Amino acid sequence: MKRCILLITAMLVLIIQPASADNGKTFMGVGAHFAGKNFEFDKSTGASFTAGHHWNETWALVLETLFLDDFDISNPLTDDDVDVRQVSALLRWYPIITNSAKPYISAGIGYLDIHVSDDNTLNGRLSKADICARGNMGIDWPLNDNLALEIELAGTAGIDKLSLVSFHDWNMKLLYTF
Repeated sequence: MKRCILLITAMLVLIIQPASADNGKTFMGVGAHFAGKNFEFDKSTGASFTAGHHWNETWALVLETLFLDDFDISNPLTDDDVDVRQVSALLRWYPIITNSAKPYISAGIGYLDIHVSDDNTLNGRLSKADICARGNMGIDWPLNDNLALEIELAGTAGIDKLSLVSFHDWNMKLLYTF
């Protein structure tokens, strides 16, 4: 599953970046995440990769990946911790544009894969994957013409087979604009 997510992400990045590099509005970044359930703090850390493109000052299309390990989300599979892998496509709206900070909200759908972290004896039977809904709100702080610091609060809710899975994550990303 990790390879599939990384391959999809790499392909989308290679498609998005050359097509829009002349406009100077494509961005990519990496981030660190802290995730929780019901706003409890003893949960999981992880990482993410983000790529997107602003088609004007107030709208952007964003592809986001999320990797969380040993996450205690009281999941429907088991009482054990799970590993979470997610890829989402989001539509982002910047309602206020300033030179110092740009707040935003975004929403979209994605693919969520969860499996038990210590799954050696069960041959993968405690793994599930399905679509999910994702939304976030945050602020982009420009550091210079190309770099920005992004801080956000996001939430994910599983759909269908994963309807009992929901969590939120706080994250901080460093973005580079081409």
